[in-house]
Amino acid sequence: MLHYSNYHKVFLLDLNNYSEYHIWAGNRIRSLVEKLTEKEFTQELNYFSQKSIREICLHIIMAQEYCLAVINKMDIHKFTVKMDNLEKLHKEEIITEWQISDKNLAKELQTNLDKEITFPFRDKKYKVVKYDFLLQYPSHTIYHRGQLIIALKKLGKEVVGTDYLFYLMEITNPET
Repeated sequence: MLHYSNYHKVFLLDLNNYSEYHIWAGNRIRSLVEKLTEKEFTQELNYFSQKSIREICLHIIMAQEYCLAVINKMDIHKFTVKMDNLEKLHKEEIITEWQISDKNLAKELQTNLDKEITFPFRDKKYKVVKYDFLLQYPSHTIYHRGQLIIALKKLGKEVVGTDYLFYLMEITNPET
């Protein structure tokens, strides 16, 4: 059995910063995505496994919502209905759902981190500490935010930096 309680105590402050960073970086990308026309948002770019910016955004939400569903032991039918409903949303609604999902994930990154989580994958079940399970999703989202930056550049749009260091520089005062 895994047990990391001391490990979590040492890194709790950093994880609080990281959860706030997750929201900050998402907000920076969402601010660019919301400026896109519907055509740009849905345009097939044939560059990623998700064919459009819309699909990348939906993928981010769905992955994070899966994480939250596992943690909260959501009924699989309710989860499936929720995911089906996401597919029907318009750009503004997708952006709102993504922001809500980011905030909910950030809350989970700050509570009960040594709780044991059981998650299914390919007909097997795995047990891990919540902390380890949760780290997958901000990391996964970082990857897809990078895809969004590439997609935005491909559309000729300006982009912003979302590095953790940029976040730290924004929340701290520089030395004189």
